[in-house]
This record gives sequence, structure tokens and C-alpha cells, in this order.
Amino acid sequence: MSSEDKEFIRELFVYKKIGRKQFFLKQGEICKYCGFIIKGSMKQYSGDDLGKENVINLYLENWWVADRESLLGSKPTIYNIEACEDTKILMISQEGIKEMTKVTAFTN
Repeated sequence: MSSEDKEFIRELFVYKKIGRKQFFLKQGEICKYCGFIIKGSMKQYSGDDLGKENVINLYLENWWVADRESLLGSKPTIYNIEACEDTKILMISQEGIKEMTKVTAFTN
């Protein structure tokens, strides 16, 4: 990978720290980013009328995290995505994903 390619990719991602019990995404929001977990873990869940969490997904280090349906459809999510522990992630927007895909499609 060339240094220009590395710099292009570096510019598309934003580094963020999310503390334990803080949200990456809350129910009712539109998911604007896909995150890559460098360190930590997250859970995706919905809540029922009794306040019980129904965990849908667990996301661990070196995994991608997002509500794909909300991200791609630009519609409010029905889920929460919350850090289970202090977490470090790299985030890329939907526009950034499109830009990266456009460039890599021509280089392969």
C-alpha cells in the first residue's frame, strides 16, 4: 500500500474513545458512522416495556460495529449500541465508505 493510499484512508476515519456505559448509538437516532473497535467491546440491544435489555449483538476488538439498516437506509434505529467497557474505535461515515469503495473499485 502506498503512502498516498495510507493517508487517504487515514483521512476517512475519526478516532474516538467511548467510556463504559456510554452510547455509540441510541434508539431513535440515525446511524451515521460505522466503527472499527480497536480496544474494548460493545453491545447492541433493544429494551422491552419492563426495562429489560434484549441483547442482539456483541462487538469485540477487531470487529465492525453499526446498525447497518439505519446506516444504509438513513432511518432511525430501534436499537441502542453501548460500550461494555472503555472502548477505542475508528469511525467512518457512510460518505467515507462510498469514497473508499469508489477508489478501491478502480485499483483492483
